Amino acid sequence: MNNENNKADNKAKLLLKRKVRTISLLLLTGIVLCTIMTVNDAWQTNGHNNVKECISGTVVTNKSKTISSGNKKNEKTAYLTFDDGPSALTPEILDILKEYDVKATFFMIGCQINKSTKKIVKRLCREGHQIGVHTYCHEADQIYCSADAYYDDVLKTEKIILKYTGETPLIYRFPWGSANGYIHKFKKDVIDKLSAAGLEYCDWNVSGEDSIGNPTASQIIANVKKDYDRYNEPVVLLHDAGARKETVKALPEIIKMFINAGYSFDIIGNRDKPYQWK
Repeated sequence: MNNENNKADNKAKLLLKRKVRTISLLLLTGIVLCTIMTVNDAWQTNGHNNVKECISGTVVTNKSKTISSGNKKNEKTAYLTFDDGPSALTPEILDILKEYDVKATFFMIGCQINKSTKKIVKRLCREGHQIGVHTYCHEADQIYCSADAYYDDVLKTEKIILKYTGETPLIYRFPWGSANGYIHKFKKDVIDKLSAAGLEYCDWNVSGEDSIGNPTASQIIANVKKDYDRYNEPVVLLHDAGARKETVKALPEIIKMFINAGYSFDIIGNRDKPYQWK
């Protein structure tokens, strides 16, 4: 009798073990399947987000921590400016700018804008460059003899630019810059008066020094190179005058120098504000 009871107990224990093992296997299988599904969902979600972030110019880690960004605020923009045009060399300058898809700003002399130069001035506007006022005659004793004389010189140039281009200039550049010794007595008066008329002046922070003596193309390039990368928004002074053939020779290398350093190009009108000496 005892033997039969022992057999029955052993059989019951064996059945119980089998049930426990079966239940354990089922639970383990369920856990594994849930884990696989969770990981797959997470991978798909993160993968989708990463694709969206890459399209927007931002790369993220699995912790969604930004490690790089295509933020435009970090971009560098150079502003090429040319004084003293239009001249016989303007077409060559425009050809070079077009070749490299560069926009620039030209501060022009009013008495040089006439029927013989109107075609090139109109081309300049048509190709997306900006025209500003430089002076009408560029004669210091005439334009700087009084506040009224300077004001009249600027407005006279503005009118002739409007006549031949149909566009009203919004910027001007003092001959020899805003810190020249001719204008210090009435500088504030003319700045305020011209500002009220809708005109703001623009100086520069990088110079090719191409109007000082007779520098070679390599010297002009060196002059720009010594200062150009000190600024995220360099305003570069060059000259568009018939005697400045070396400037034309230097221009392609100057443009490539900026491009290789990560700069793009634009007109002064698209700058936050014109550069002005303090």
